[in-house]
Amino acid sequence: MSNCPNQYRLDVNDRYQRGVNLVTSLATASLVLPILFLKDIVNATKNQPIADVLTSDVYLGWKLLAASIGLGILYYYFSAKWVKLAWKQKTDICWVKVNDCFVEFLLDIYL
Repeated sequence: MSNCPNQYRLDVNDRYQRGVNLVTSLATASLVLPILFLKDIVNATKNQPIADVLTSDVYLGWKLLAASIGLGILYYYFSAKWVKLAWKQKTDICWVKVNDCFVEFLLDIYL
């Protein structure tokens, strides 16, 4: 057991990180795997470019998956700041000092 003044924060943070990790992993797999098999999926002819077969919905889906991955990475960054604050250390985000309430607000937005 650690001597962290706010051990409950570390425990809760670990649980949330596992959930964010799952979503980020699934979003990454959903983004990468279809690209590998795209030629087989869209039934494009030999001379037809794949981009001509894809609809705007496919591109929108890829953008949303990429946004999900990016937000997951941001969540991990803010989560690291949350852990640092749990250990009662001063922290900053982009050279701006932050407090518990602000970091908790950011974590709530991204989760």
